[in-house]
Amino acid sequence: MDTACGLNPIWTEEPLDSQIERLLKIFQRNSAFLQGLLYRFRNCQTSEDGKKANSILCRPAGFVCSFQFISVLLMQQLSSLSIDDLLTVIDYVQHCISDEMDFLCLPMLDITELLLYLIENSPSPVPQRSYVCCAKLYEAFQKSISTGTELTTPACSTLLERLLCFMSGLMTRPTELVRRMALTELKLLIPIAIKADVFKKLRNRVISAVWFMRFDKVSDLCIAASELWFNCNFVIEKEILDQLIESLDHVPIEFYDQLSEAIAKGVAIKLPLVSAVLSKLDKLYNEKLEVAPPLYDDFGRMVFEGGVDRFQIRCAIAMCLMKMSLIILETDIKQFFGFVLHGVNDRNQEVRDYMVLAGVNGIKIHGKAQLGQLLQSLEERLDSLESRADSDSLQKAIIVLLGLVKGISILLLRQLEIMNRLTVAIQDKKNARNREAAIIALEVFCTILGKLFEPFVVHMLSDLLLCFGDQDLHVRKAADDCAKVIMKNLSAPSV
Repeated sequence: MDTACGLNPIWTEEPLDSQIERLLKIFQRNSAFLQGLLYRFRNCQTSEDGKKANSILCRPAGFVCSFQFISVLLMQQLSSLSIDDLLTVIDYVQHCISDEMDFLCLPMLDITELLLYLIENSPSPVPQRSYVCCAKLYEAFQKSISTGTELTTPACSTLLERLLCFMSGLMTRPTELVRRMALTELKLLIPIAIKADVFKKLRNRVISAVWFMRFDKVSDLCIAASELWFNCNFVIEKEILDQLIESLDHVPIEFYDQLSEAIAKGVAIKLPLVSAVLSKLDKLYNEKLEVAPPLYDDFGRMVFEGGVDRFQIRCAIAMCLMKMSLIILETDIKQFFGFVLHGVNDRNQEVRDYMVLAGVNGIKIHGKAQLGQLLQSLEERLDSLESRADSDSLQKAIIVLLGLVKGISILLLRQLEIMNRLTVAIQDKKNARNREAAIIALEVFCTILGKLFEPFVVHMLSDLLLCFGDQDLHVRKAADDCAKVIMKNLSAPSV
């Protein structure tokens, strides 16, 4: 522990462990701390000494004093307490809790943080005992506050606000028992907060946390969260979805799948908000696409290294798109695929893979009906490519859109003039990327349609042969790869 002011060196001569042991003995002698515990364990509460010890311990002032000492010992690991010691501490805290206590005078958040620490960092059976102790604490708190007159006081409002914020933030803790604890206490806190008129300020945060928990990987937690959701008559609104999207920036990686599921299911309920959600995701994606530069102070010293690519958040956004692809409306197809085609050029392989999956899923559902818009999106994407690095993602972009070829008839190829578009692109002398893209598309068509595509290949062979002498290396390579696929799939008469 660091002190706020200088200490006389004599005070530090005694080892810290020795000081702690001596302080414990002072508690034992003067405040009846350990005697009270001993009396309770021996069921001697009826004795005069036991009653006296209990009365001292259960007073808010005495409890706060002893609790703060215990908290410092545990949280800062200043003493190697055994499991029995930990259980003794928990039993002490639990014994001191009663419905008649003045909870507004107690360090409720500090007690909760201590029990949370024990749940996450202690061996069995300490976590379960801590969970039970926390549940008893909040049950007594709920009973005391809801029947009293404190609900309208500023102190009560402040305490409820802090507790709601704290519990809502525990939904992304990796320890299952912690999430269970948070959900259990929210069930008790939310009705009180609504009565105290505190809930309005934290409404979006709390509701989004409960909605998020409805998709937890632990089934009974999902059920409990759903019960809380319906009992409180919560509904999905734009503000809740905005809160969930903002959570992408600070949720641990292991919860990305759960959060993307929560966002997609929320959008499925509010389909008119698809466009707004896509816009918000697109904005966040572009923000995280930029790599922050190094920061220096006034003396030229680096305070932030910079250059770190936070691709994990973009990966979570791509997962959202993949799940949303199943519920995209026809009016939002162009916006969706514009986003996907932008994402397949991401610098990170994992993000690109999720973007491709999102595009393929969207194509499976909307491919036939929206082929015209998809081709238009591809053309716009090709026109926007500015560098060779961009064109490295051409094949992925084309495969995303041409994944729908399996469901396209030859007649549809003629009706939509797809081959005419490819002919124009492969003859474009000014843009090598267009020529390369057309050749890759020709290769994909030939691979998927096989012999059915032979009549179209014959008409484009002359243009393809010219590309073998193209000035651009990538066009020549694409032509070589395409020719191999064509020869592999042609029948003997066509050869």
